[in-house]
Amino acid sequence: DQEIIELLRPHQVHLGLSLESVNSLNDYVRWGSTISQVLDNLERWTELARELDWVVSLRITPTALSVRDLDQVYEYAWCNNLLIESCNFIHEPAHLRPSVLPREFKQQARDRLQHWIDSKNLDDLGTIINIRDTNRTRQVLIQDAKSYVHYLDTAPDETALLYKLAEYLNLLESGRNNCILDHLPEYADTLRSHGYIK
Repeated sequence: DQEIIELLRPHQVHLGLSLESVNSLNDYVRWGSTISQVLDNLERWTELARELDWVVSLRITPTALSVRDLDQVYEYAWCNNLLIESCNFIHEPAHLRPSVLPREFKQQARDRLQHWIDSKNLDDLGTIINIRDTNRTRQVLIQDAKSYVHYLDTAPDETALLYKLAEYLNLLESGRNNCILDHLPEYADTLRSHGYIK
């Protein structure tokens, strides 16, 4: 909306954009949106932010549903020189925590993210306190990604909550007419064995 842009134009703005995935999984997690529209909006806001010297960050809260594709989100941020500002490791609802996933799925997500970190060959410059320092965007991305690797390495086994996750998905999809397995087919056996009905 041009009127909003004009209101913001004279100010120093920190623009935080919520995103969980850069593929169609985002459509499921943030139902009602489409990833093509989300990325188009993100591109337009980012272009404006560069013109006006604003700070732009992607705000993520990975869940059991989105943690697998975390490496793709970091790659998108890397390629577009965007900060990632993790809102937090999800705590509630407990059944959406990545620690609910079976070990092999957590390990796959962890390995993909570690591979992404390793592929960047960026020297460790220590802990970055000001995560909004746009001069250190790439170091911030690596630091943040490492925090998720550590989380996946140390998260407790909460697979007992898989029944709750399946129950949640059944309820969620009953009013949506969609299916998580369209986005995460590798979860089919695990979810169905814990009560998922699609």
